[in-house]
Amino acid sequence: MLAVARCSLGDAVMQGAHTYAPPRSRRGERFLCLLALVAAGVVPAILYRDLLGKVTGSFTLDAGWVVFGASGFALMLLGLLAAFPVVLSIGRTPDWRFYPRSRGALAGWGVSLYLMGSVLVIQIGAIAARW
Repeated sequence: MLAVARCSLGDAVMQGAHTYAPPRSRRGERFLCLLALVAAGVVPAILYRDLLGKVTGSFTLDAGWVVFGASGFALMLLGLLAAFPVVLSIGRTPDWRFYPRSRGALAGWGVSLYLMGSVLVIQIGAIAARW
């Protein structure tokens, strides 16, 4: 004969101690993320202003300039542009008119492109500093 184990929670579960956290300001979160997005664009431009000046000063429309000079900054810009709709949709419902349907994919692409661009800018800066 099998013995059936019965579970008695009794006093183990708190009764009536539900804590309610008021909703946070979505407008404040959106503003903070927008500031972080602007900072993510401005800080590398300030840190690598000499390299950015050399890249923009030596503009020629050939493959070498595009691949080796501007590709890092272009990838970072594309990452920021991909993350922009995600930041604008913070706190909005999916029924909102401009809510991005592929929000997770845009966030992933934004982070990936920005990181690849920043690594490429660091490498280009290290190569340019030795020459």
